[in-house]
This record gives sequence, C-alpha cells and structure tokens, in this order.
Amino acid sequence: MTPSDFYESLSKEERKAYAENAGTTLNYLVAHVFRASGYSRRPSNRLLVGLAMASEGKVSLDEAIDYFLVQPVKRLAAEREKESFPDRPSLSEKDGTAKKGREIKDFEVTEESARVGL
Repeated sequence: MTPSDFYESLSKEERKAYAENAGTTLNYLVAHVFRASGYSRRPSNRLLVGLAMASEGKVSLDEAIDYFLVQPVKRLAAEREKESFPDRPSLSEKDGTAKKGREIKDFEVTEESARVGL
C-alpha cells in the first residue's frame, strides 16, 4: 500500500496518532508530506522509517522509499526525456502511465538519455 493510500484511509484521530507514532505532528504531515496539491517534500530518513513503522505493517519501508524517493526521480527523468526528445514517445507513454500523478514503473536508460545526462 502506498503511504498516501494508507494516510487517506485513516480518520482524523488515526492520522494524529499515526503522525505521533512516526515522530512528527499531524500539522507537519498535512503541510509538508501529504499535501492536497500532490507536491510533497521529501521526508527525512528518520521520518521515512517512522512512517513505515507507524503504519504497523500496512506500508513497508520499501513502499515508502519507492513512493517518496524513487517515483519522483522517475517522473523527473520522464519529463526531461520528453523535453529532450519531443518526437519520441515518453517513458510514461511507453508503459501506459502517462496520466499525471501515476507511477512510472520502468525507466530504460538509452544511449540518447545517457548522453544528455538522464
């Protein structure tokens, strides 16, 4: 389960307890980690581990790392590739995740993307 799906499944009181068990406050989670706009700050390593542990097994550390660290890098790589190679289908179009906010499953390093520093 993704951290945001887990967070959305909680009541306000459960969210408050989740934040405290993770080592932060509900206000911090709302303002910086699970923002309505979709943009979130990268949690510190300590908070990342805390969020996974506080979920009591519902969100694994691997899922938290993927959600907060890996997927943003993949989205950036796909955006940069689209800017650099506008005539070629983007990475997200190749695997069917072109819609905004969807996870990009695979990133293939090509000769072209390596050459431009992706």
